[in-house]
Amino acid sequence: MDDELKQVWAASAALETLQVEMDQAQLSLKEAIDEAAKAGADPESIDEAAQLTSVELSEPVELAEPSGAELELS
Repeated sequence: MDDELKQVWAASAALETLQVEMDQAQLSLKEAIDEAAKAGADPESIDEAAQLTSVELSEPVELAEPSGAELELS
């Protein structure tokens, strides 16, 4: 049983690490977009460089939860 739990712990830790990296990347992107806008960059050019639509840029990027996202532990 311990081997299976180690796999769960390792997968959970890997997921947490990726979530932290995503948060940092999203913050870096937001800061870069803000700086470009302050510098007078064309909004359409910012959209293109960010590879996001204007709608996506106007809302915080959120990770979609997989269907049945809530795990039930017994």
